[in-house]
Amino acid sequence: MFSESDSLKQLVVTGKSLSGLKRFEDIHTAIATDPTVRGPVFDAFSDAYINAIKQLESSDSASVLKFNNMVTQCMNCHSKFCPGPKKRIKQLYIQE
Repeated sequence: MFSESDSLKQLVVTGKSLSGLKRFEDIHTAIATDPTVRGPVFDAFSDAYINAIKQLESSDSASVLKFNNMVTQCMNCHSKFCPGPKKRIKQLYIQE
């Protein structure tokens, strides 16, 4: 997910159109590193992430604010589950 998010970041930074974001909605069917995380809390985090993706996709142009909101949703979930990747996820934020 990091590499795909980083590619998306490059599109936002360069102002290019966004497409193919539907694949990010696969978070509900992705295989978790720790399968015990599945449950109502994880589902709420993944729903918030998917909502952020939809907001980003619906923007008229590449939106830094909406992209950073998507990254925040990643951070929120990883603060509860599997915090190891947080350092790397922070690299995705776009400085305004």
